[in-house]
Amino acid sequence: MRDRNPLSSVHTTRPRAGFLLLIVLALFSFDTVFAKTDVTVSSISELRVAMAKSDQSVTMKPGTYTVQDRHDATTVFAFSGSNNTFTFTGVTLLIPTELLASMDFNPIHAHVSYILTGDHITFIDGTFEDVYPNGMNDVTDFAAYNQLESYFPARQMTEFKIKGDHITLNGCTITVRGSYPYGYGDMWGKGRGSVVGLKKHAGINVIGPNCTIEGVSLSVLAYGHGIFMQEGSDNTLINNCTLQGRIRLGAEMYEEGAGSLPEKFDYTVRFGYLDGKAIPRNKGFALTEDGIRNYKNAGTLTVKNTTVTSFRGGMSLATGGIAHVENVNLVNCEHGYTLPGKSKVINCTGDVAYGPVILCPYPQNSDDVYEIEIIDRPSTGDHHAADIVGKNTKITFTYSGGMPEILRSITLGQKQGGGTGSCIGIDIINETPFPISINREGSKIRGTSNGVVTDKGKNNKVVYSPATFSDQ
Repeated sequence: MRDRNPLSSVHTTRPRAGFLLLIVLALFSFDTVFAKTDVTVSSISELRVAMAKSDQSVTMKPGTYTVQDRHDATTVFAFSGSNNTFTFTGVTLLIPTELLASMDFNPIHAHVSYILTGDHITFIDGTFEDVYPNGMNDVTDFAAYNQLESYFPARQMTEFKIKGDHITLNGCTITVRGSYPYGYGDMWGKGRGSVVGLKKHAGINVIGPNCTIEGVSLSVLAYGHGIFMQEGSDNTLINNCTLQGRIRLGAEMYEEGAGSLPEKFDYTVRFGYLDGKAIPRNKGFALTEDGIRNYKNAGTLTVKNTTVTSFRGGMSLATGGIAHVENVNLVNCEHGYTLPGKSKVINCTGDVAYGPVILCPYPQNSDDVYEIEIIDRPSTGDHHAADIVGKNTKITFTYSGGMPEILRSITLGQKQGGGTGSCIGIDIINETPFPISINREGSKIRGTSNGVVTDKGKNNKVVYSPATFSDQ
């Protein structure tokens, strides 16, 4: 830690009586339309009937239910009714991965466990979990796992797809299992250019407006995103949630031996900025994709009071609509925060354990605000503390911890992997021990730094103000 010191009365007769009658009829009509019927279900078949109807308050009898059938060739459950509340308190719904593997291969982008197409649907509580045939919780033998087709879906899929307006998930626990491959993150690709046939499995996909994800615990033990917003989403709120992924070191992949994917590809990365290079032994590879991700044409997003642990990107929001991120903690992610422009990260924390706490992949992103406390955690790999491009961005780094073992650079004018980008008009306050390095693309950068400053740009003024850091 751094050491630092009425309506007016009108006489009416029959018209008034008629007016009152109209009011009574209107209120009766309103109650009739919006009243909810109480329904109790005690089986999956009864739940399937209820989810296709509207205007209900559905309570499922507590217990553990193992799903044996699907709604159709690519969907397990379809919630098509509207104005429904489903209370799943004490309920666990188990979907075997064999059921996901039995889906039809086509069409693409149609595979889902729970799809919510009705409007004004609320889920309260409940545990929703994918289960392997042998009951294991997570994979230990990755070479063997990736050869077992009953362990992953027929094609890339999402656990929850939210298409309706005003959908709320409140207090749910969701565990995603089963993907191909699993164990290597995006090392073999993440789109059409993949060198293996991907069968991803993501957590929650929001493509409807006014979605609220509140108090949800999401574990993604598969290759896919945690929560991701696409075109159609707007005014999304994620609050008081926890997202958990998993990371492995590259060194572990060399130990898998014959028949493993690393051995098949000669222990060489085939994607991204590491394409063609040997798997770095000291790099942490997230086995998931991003924790919270915005795609192009996604609308506004608010994330508050949420913790994301061990995903590829903690907050990968650079291509979506305006984002407001507040009181968020990122722990041991491959990289931390990225914003789309005119957005804010306020009172948040992160670290540089496996990658940069800020990653700005696109120079066009501008007018962002980052206020981040960097937590000192054990780190490995050859990354920087931050890679920053763009313009008119305000950055404040505070710090918790002692002097780190590795003084990683806060680099302005450079993207991940070494590519440069324009970096103009940055205001930065660096209250960490990490040094600031401004490359030739950096200009009109102002601020102060407790770490050493190296400036190779133009018209910059970042004042070096040394401080002492200790564990106390």
